[in-house]
Amino acid sequence: MLPQIDPRLKLRHFALVVAIDESGSLRKAANMLNITQAAASSLLQELEFVLGAPLFSRSRAGTRPTNVGSILIERARPILSTIRAATEELQQAKGDASGDVFVGMLPVAAMTIMPIAIRILREHKPKVRVHLIEGTTRQLLDALVRGDLELIIGRVPLSQISGLIRKEYLLNEPNELVCRAGHPLTRKKIQLADLAAAEWILPEPGSYLWDDIRATFAVASLQPPQPVLVTSSTALRLALYETSDMIGVLTRQTARVYEARGILKILDFNMVVEEAPTLILSRQEGVLTPAATAFAEHVRDAAQVMKSAA
Repeated sequence: MLPQIDPRLKLRHFALVVAIDESGSLRKAANMLNITQAAASSLLQELEFVLGAPLFSRSRAGTRPTNVGSILIERARPILSTIRAATEELQQAKGDASGDVFVGMLPVAAMTIMPIAIRILREHKPKVRVHLIEGTTRQLLDALVRGDLELIIGRVPLSQISGLIRKEYLLNEPNELVCRAGHPLTRKKIQLADLAAAEWILPEPGSYLWDDIRATFAVASLQPPQPVLVTSSTALRLALYETSDMIGVLTRQTARVYEARGILKILDFNMVVEEAPTLILSRQEGVLTPAATAFAEHVRDAAQVMKSAA
């Protein structure tokens, strides 16, 4: 038996509450939906009348969802995502292999697997448009759960992945210890004490790199280095490695690219640092659009290219 649905509820109601939540104001939501503010206000009043409860509270800080509003928004996001996926699937069935995919990209992926995946996608699905969003791991995971993103590509600590998220392993990438070309450490046989005295750039505490590097020094009864900079930004790390005497860790492929360009040098020291898995993440209960499905497939192809190159 089909569920009884109030016929007064419309998709544009769901689109409006999600837009208000994302933008923080009724005016901005109206702009997002290409309607007037008066029309948006009328739609919201209509929906609140149907549900018999206010959906948003308004203050100087902005427009925030009430408890009822939060529940509706949480349910509206996957509904809109499913409708979008179905629309694109119907377009593909008619021979129009196009669509948009929203992907969260972590820093290392931007330097390694993503350029290959996008090149392959352009060869096979040139009409698919990719929207790449960068951010911290936490920001991207939250956006994925909300439905703002369809996929995340990159290295994510497994401890941060909730049961709401589906994970797929793509490949493991070895890491290398790096410094600038011409660094004093490149002209000597390196001892662990030399590295203990160096200036380090490390990612946030709790990451696999931080723990493994500290453990290496602790086993040798040496005080682990205190990083002079803590950042997950690969671009910033690369710039500082090149222009200072700071040292740190990059994935092997990235390190080799910049060593070949004469910018960085891979240090000849066997530091045990766990290989980091590159993952593709999606929502457990989400339905991927055809565009997202195609992009995920080509990310897998890119992983195979990288494995072959390794």
